Amino acid sequence: MPNTEELSDYYEISQAVQVYGKALDEKRFGLLGKVFSKDAELIYLLGENVIKFKEEEAEDLFKSFLVKCYWSCHLISTPVV
Repeated sequence: MPNTEELSDYYEISQAVQVYGKALDEKRFGLLGKVFSKDAELIYLLGENVIKFKEEEAEDLFKSFLVKCYWSCHLISTPVV
């Protein structure tokens, strides 16, 4: 049985993941600062392409391609911790 701290951590992780999806889908890129620390490095693997960038570049990079997508829907399942 998880203790109170573990349940709190699980909740915080779940919320961060949901805010991430909301930021991208609603084009509210300013929310990314609530999800990632300033020293975060984001790494995406798309096929054989690796895309790496710092958190400070995230808003501009996401804007550059997601504003072209009228709809996007990040389906995020319950995290496994």
